[in-house]
Amino acid sequence: MLLLGFILMLISTAATLVSPYLMEPLMNNVPINYQNNKLIDVHLDKLYLSALLAAWNLGWARTYILAMVTLIPLLFIALMIHVVQARLERGFKKIYRI
Repeated sequence: MLLLGFILMLISTAATLVSPYLMEPLMNNVPINYQNNKLIDVHLDKLYLSALLAAWNLGWARTYILAMVTLIPLLFIALMIHVVQARLERGFKKIYRI
C-alpha cells in the first residue's frame, strides 16, 4: 500500500505540473474565440477539462492512500495499548487477591 501511495505521489505530481500547460490553450481558445465571434472547439475544451479533473483526482487519491498508510499503524498501536492495559489490569487483580 505504501508503494501504491508512492507511485500515486509521482503520477499526481507530474499531472499537477502539466495542468498549468493545459490551462494556457484553454484560456487562449475560449475567451479569445468568443470575443472574436469564432466557434469554440468544444471537444478540445472537454479534453483539457477532463485532463485537469484527472490531475485533481490523482492528487485526491494520493492523499487518501497516504492517509490510510499512516492510519493503519496508528490503529495497531492503539490495539497494542489496549492489550497491555488489559493485561496490567488482570495482573493487578491477582496481586490484590494475595
